Amino acid sequence: MSFTDSSTEQFSLQQRYEAAPKQILATGIQALVRLPIDLMRADRAKGWNTAAFISGYQGSPLGGYDRELQSQRKLLDELNI
Repeated sequence: MSFTDSSTEQFSLQQRYEAAPKQILATGIQALVRLPIDLMRADRAKGWNTAAFISGYQGSPLGGYDRELQSQRKLLDELNI
């Protein structure tokens, strides 16, 4: 992931989850949310019908991961995550 020159390209916060952008800006948590999305997209491209399950526990050091996943619920449901 790398930074883009904002003076020459339009940037959308939703780009961090869209399919195959050239470059994205993302926090560590957002990158962790994108990982299963990319894995499921790669599986679909191979013709595989797979699913992913993400679990955690209260007090996890990844505070905010669950909230970011929830904010992308529609996309995650479409990809069977």
